[in-house]
Amino acid sequence: MPDREHIRYYGTAAACGLIMVASFYFSLTVFNIYIGIVSGDLGIARGVFSVFNMIRYLLGAVMAWNMGKLMKRFSLRQLLLTGILLISVMYVILSLTSSLAVIYMAAVLGGMSIALTSIAPVSILLRNWFVKGYGTVLSIVISSSGVAGLIFNPILSVYVHDNGWRAGYRLIALLVGGIFVIGFFLLHDTPQELHLQPMGAEQQEEKNQAPDKAQAEDSGAFKTTKRAPGNKLPDASERQKNKRNLRSLLLINAFCSLGASSLYSNLSAVLIDLKYPQVFATGIVVSIASVMNIVGKVAVGRMVDRYGMRIVRIWYLICIIDSAFFAIFRTQNMALAFIGAFLVGSCGGIYSVPTPLMAVRLFKDSRDYSKVISYSTAAQNLCSAFVGVIFHGLFDFTGSYLVSLLYMTVMSILCYLTVFRLYMRNRQELR
Repeated sequence: MPDREHIRYYGTAAACGLIMVASFYFSLTVFNIYIGIVSGDLGIARGVFSVFNMIRYLLGAVMAWNMGKLMKRFSLRQLLLTGILLISVMYVILSLTSSLAVIYMAAVLGGMSIALTSIAPVSILLRNWFVKGYGTVLSIVISSSGVAGLIFNPILSVYVHDNGWRAGYRLIALLVGGIFVIGFFLLHDTPQELHLQPMGAEQQEEKNQAPDKAQAEDSGAFKTTKRAPGNKLPDASERQKNKRNLRSLLLINAFCSLGASSLYSNLSAVLIDLKYPQVFATGIVVSIASVMNIVGKVAVGRMVDRYGMRIVRIWYLICIIDSAFFAIFRTQNMALAFIGAFLVGSCGGIYSVPTPLMAVRLFKDSRDYSKVISYSTAAQNLCSAFVGVIFHGLFDFTGSYLVSLLYMTVMSILCYLTVFRLYMRNRQELR
């Protein structure tokens, strides 16, 4: 394949990575990092200000549930670019107002952007472009939000300290606008639009034509299941199995969003509660967490491609340790803070990478995959709508994040049990 064609594939992956930076880092993580500063400056309780996130996630959940319909009417490129533009406009509005009502109105734009730039359209677009190494590509793209955190956390901390959070929000709006311009030129729904084939399609076709049917079934490519004539019982059984698997994936995303995965975006608030200096909490430690967030996401995708889905259970187990760590070691100790950042960062993206990879193996039909990813994203957004209010509301009620951390630990345990049960029920597909 000529190098010029390779650039097209890498350009598409890079554009998707920048979208993840806008969607995960600028839209969600940055907002949570500075929630204490903004709410304090506006004289609003953190729990009340967190309603902004609740509105965003609730609307995002409603839209994500209907993403299948939107993807039929509009191209993936149109949906993603519209979502990026809405993020930029949201930050412009936030930088100009002090009214809680206007802030909540801006949350409506944020909610629309959450669905439009979610993992659902991005993973489907990448699946159109990459057959070979899809898990690795997806994990690298999603980990780009961690790279952004590593780069921008120290910069934004200094910039906000010197110029205020309003100027920081305007800078974010400008950066997201730049991502929109890049995506406008690089994004395409399918490689066929540029007279190309998906990367690895030739090798996949050779595998599918091989006499060994088992080898063909183990491939990650989407296939439409053909029903045997006059044999309705297996079809009914398969539909029932798919329903159970879908429910399990929804629960996994829900428990993840309510549990340890949310600790990554709220790490600085926990550290400040433990009396660490603000610059240390938002700069150094969060940057370490961002590095591990990158490593964790890439490691998940790479190891799944090599060893199968069974390796993912280790990450869900670490999530239990992750949220329990700060609940147990509630002390101002530099070494413990670094260990905690290591754990939190490693598990920060656990909800974003494994679900699409499990869905690829459990649902071979592309239409089923699109539905599963849309529903899983909706479940994630719905639970994320409440986790911020619960997390910071418990702080307002108790004056400490201890109860919040214990609550997240329970959610992580439920998540692990659901993952374990799903794996045991589908060991052949998820091996």
